[in-house]
Amino acid sequence: MTIIDRYILRSFFKTLFLWFFCFIGIYVVFDLFTKLDGFRAAGDGVLGAIGLIGRYYSIQSLPFFEKTASLLCLTSAMITIAVIMRHNELVPILAAGISQVRVVKPIIFAVLFLTIGTTLAREFVFPIFLDDLQKDPAEYAADYRGSQINAATDYNSFLTIQGDLAVYSEGRIHSPNFALLSKSLIVHGKYLQAEEAIHTPGQDGRPAGFLMKNVVRPKEILTEPSLQVGEKQVILTPKDCSWLAPGDCFVVSDVPFAYLAANRSWREYASTWDYVRTIRDRSLDLGGDIELKIHSRVVQPFLDITLLFLGLPIILARGDRNVFKAMGIVVLVVFSFLLVQFGSQFVGKSVGMPILGAWVPLMLFAPIAVNLYRNMREN
Repeated sequence: MTIIDRYILRSFFKTLFLWFFCFIGIYVVFDLFTKLDGFRAAGDGVLGAIGLIGRYYSIQSLPFFEKTASLLCLTSAMITIAVIMRHNELVPILAAGISQVRVVKPIIFAVLFLTIGTTLAREFVFPIFLDDLQKDPAEYAADYRGSQINAATDYNSFLTIQGDLAVYSEGRIHSPNFALLSKSLIVHGKYLQAEEAIHTPGQDGRPAGFLMKNVVRPKEILTEPSLQVGEKQVILTPKDCSWLAPGDCFVVSDVPFAYLAANRSWREYASTWDYVRTIRDRSLDLGGDIELKIHSRVVQPFLDITLLFLGLPIILARGDRNVFKAMGIVVLVVFSFLLVQFGSQFVGKSVGMPILGAWVPLMLFAPIAVNLYRNMREN
């Protein structure tokens, strides 16, 4: 790495983090005013509230950066080049026989690094914080019992999972009340209730599902053989399964517990593999929005790079030294890009073709970016 590479990278990352902290600062200030009472109630004194504020917004800053990374990278790259032009530093570099592509090469690699990093964070880091990403500050209080459960129908097991509250960190449902939808399950009633349900993943030859602790009703099911729908066992009872306690039963279900306990953040921040696995299991009817999200995630890294190659050649070709003109060009490029992206997604969902809605922006802008990059290489 040469001295000029280090100089350009320092300027790029300095601009990147400056813009990020400006954006996140504005977001925190406005959001904090609406949630300050919740922080005061959940925190144990002033220091506790301050610590809770730090924890809450540290976690919220992760998806905030991921969503704005492409815009921040393009803005920082174009402003960095504009500042170099303004100080007449680009002319001697080009006069020395160094191409424009070589000048912006460190920026391109930095954006590639950030794009890969945000993609990996979205797939492996965000799922860890699903519960925290949807919590309100008041839910951090010591007397917090759980979140409202999102009732879901399991179309493989023919039952609807309901309950009082769900505790994401413990995989537990308070007062579960499962509605049975198949005639073969309605032997002693339409509902299966227990004091609590513990979600367990499939392991050691046992299926995934919910361990119903201390069944309330119907108690007759505890002495009956396991119930099944077709060839699939759905409700396992102590009579057939020695590993079950006398007052417990087990309900087989592939519905992700995060979908029940953290539905908002699961739909937004679950890993792509979780989406694919849930669609493949056919337990839930997720609709076309999840299919669109899967394809959008596949396309997004390429769109981020495409956006960079739309902006850089434009600013280099114009030779503008005015930073404010560069920012105006950024706004126009990003606005046009986002208008096509969101418009195609809306049309794709409306006509029932979410795949097309995700891929159209790349098909439209990638050839333009390639042509602009080719012109930049020739200069």
